Amino acid sequence: MSDSDRISDEELQPTNEKVAGAPGVTAVPEDPGAPSKLVSSRRQRLSDLFTIFCAGFALISDGYQNNLMTMTNVLFKKEYAAQYTSAVSTQVSNALLVGEILGQITIGLTCDYLGRKVAIVTTTALIVIGGILATASNGVTILGMFWMLTVCRGIVGFGTGGEYPASSTSASEAANEYTLKQRGPVFILVTNLPLSFGGPLAVIVFLIVISAAGQNHLSTVTFPNGVFSGVIISSVVPNADIIKTAEYQLLLGSIALPGVLIGAWLCNRLGRKNVMMLGFSGYLVFGLIIGCAYNQITKIIPLFIIFYGLMLSFGNLGPGDMLGLLSSESYATAVRGTCYGISAALGKTGAAVGTEAFTPIQNNLGKRWTFIVAAICGVAGILVTFFFVKDVKGDDLANEDEAFRAYLVAHGWDGEMGEDDLKALADEGIPPAVFGAEEAKM
Repeated sequence: MSDSDRISDEELQPTNEKVAGAPGVTAVPEDPGAPSKLVSSRRQRLSDLFTIFCAGFALISDGYQNNLMTMTNVLFKKEYAAQYTSAVSTQVSNALLVGEILGQITIGLTCDYLGRKVAIVTTTALIVIGGILATASNGVTILGMFWMLTVCRGIVGFGTGGEYPASSTSASEAANEYTLKQRGPVFILVTNLPLSFGGPLAVIVFLIVISAAGQNHLSTVTFPNGVFSGVIISSVVPNADIIKTAEYQLLLGSIALPGVLIGAWLCNRLGRKNVMMLGFSGYLVFGLIIGCAYNQITKIIPLFIIFYGLMLSFGNLGPGDMLGLLSSESYATAVRGTCYGISAALGKTGAAVGTEAFTPIQNNLGKRWTFIVAAICGVAGILVTFFFVKDVKGDDLANEDEAFRAYLVAHGWDGEMGEDDLKALADEGIPPAVFGAEEAKM
């Protein structure tokens, strides 16, 4: 770097100049709630509310796609017993997960560089296109059809995966502006709640379609994706009756839903970190109960469903609610989409590994061990959360933005930040306390 490009110590010092958009700065004196001269406070609040609801509706489709295979795994095993082996089932299931991982990382970058709106429109289009192609899947052979489904579900997965960072970051930022103190609960209610509701919704649609088509026309009922709870329930239902299995699956999903609401209620009261550890403890307790007493408890199917549902409910209460919330609150706006996408992709990688491991565990160790392993994962989750997860308090996201800006300036970055009439040099108007804290870290 030449001398002319170097930033002097004087230039790095914070200024007292007030910059529009900074915390505590009124951009428009006659309309204190307005974010800028181009947008009134009323229009901004309507925009925030609309964004929150749109994020929720977008994620309902993701939850639906994530749970479609719950019952279809059972159906395919009955309709295509010879061709739909465990390897093919895992292949179709993991196609969506791999697509989601790629979508989360790629769209995470896109929504930071091109904006949340471009990312949401792109991902929605991919879900529609992939869904149409999956519906039209065909082949010279049955295996050929499943290969086409695999590719199409990968396209859908790229779209659903991309909606995680695009919709979730939009919801977090809009909720931060609309209702700061209740940002956590609002975020959960428009992200994990619709995602979790996708499970019961998928089963309801399955029951409607199979009732209309009849059990003698099972090939009509084809909605592939990947979850194995339907396979587990089918294994304990007498004669593996599809309708009974679906009904129990619907009960299971319904029992799991209240965990989302309880987590939303507790997140501000107990703190994100404590609620996440509480959720993992549920995996430990109920996983051990079901696993250790598997042969006895599966003889009473409703009791088995209740305990299994409570385990999933704790999963929703803890990691289901808190992981997305913590990811949306831990990064500055400029990199939130990218970092959220990476966090979500790591989670989906774990899901893909679990999908691959499910059949070997079940075949080599027995069905009880699928629950015991879940309990072991609960212990690991508690320890990782306790030692490595920051206890985020739900502060204004603008504080993280200011700290990030001060960090960039303190390390020599001198570009512009912000959009339209809020755009300014990065080193203008940094609060002295924030700047001093960053210098102290160097």
